[in-house]
Amino acid sequence: MFSISDIISCVQVPQFIKDPFIKEGSFELLPTGEPKHYSGGFTVVFPIVVGNEKWAFRCWYADLGNMRSRMELLSAALKKNPLPYFCDFVYVDEGLMVNGRISPTTRMKWVEGLNIKDYICKHATESDTLKLLADKFLTMCRDLHRLNYAHGDMQHGNIIVDTNGELRLIDYDSMFVPSMHDCGDIIAGLKDYQHPKRKENKTAFCGLDYFSELIIYISILAIAENPTLVTKFDVEEAERMLFTATD
Repeated sequence: MFSISDIISCVQVPQFIKDPFIKEGSFELLPTGEPKHYSGGFTVVFPIVVGNEKWAFRCWYADLGNMRSRMELLSAALKKNPLPYFCDFVYVDEGLMVNGRISPTTRMKWVEGLNIKDYICKHATESDTLKLLADKFLTMCRDLHRLNYAHGDMQHGNIIVDTNGELRLIDYDSMFVPSMHDCGDIIAGLKDYQHPKRKENKTAFCGLDYFSELIIYISILAIAENPTLVTKFDVEEAERMLFTATD
């Protein structure tokens, strides 16, 4: 649909930003003067400060089809049955003009903290800290299951341990809530976190995270018992926990 460089160029032109809230903000800049950004999945994320609050401004560079209806269903579900793991977010159907075309965007409150893998590596020798993290992760999974919610892309980059030590989920493109019973499974996720058959799955459902949850939960408990596993399996530098797809 677009290139990442196209989107980076366009956010630097105020007239191309159509979300009036974001238009009032200031992008964080790199030493080169280019807006700081993070790319992954199908989006580019820009940290931006609006007033005294930091937000994540997300722009899609791939067309995921029914994203508007998915975001509307998700927003309605989270308002009816909120959970503390989700951040405030707003979907804007006409958020940014890229190459003459209006593109949807979202904005989400920025969560300060570490992704769960970095947190585990930082506290690898603190067994009690990791066991508490495992308990919090298990509680989060049970809360999601109780409401038949699925994140759809459960991996370290999408799970933040905030500055209060609480778990927060980010990146909701692949989310499933019960009202999405007719929606497809549009994101396969990182292969080292996914069931070998995930790529063959076509329908979104509440069990999308079950395999990923086990990978993460077992990894936390294993490292709590034996912190040398972090070094042995090069967890800090890898885009996975302890297990690989070949395992």
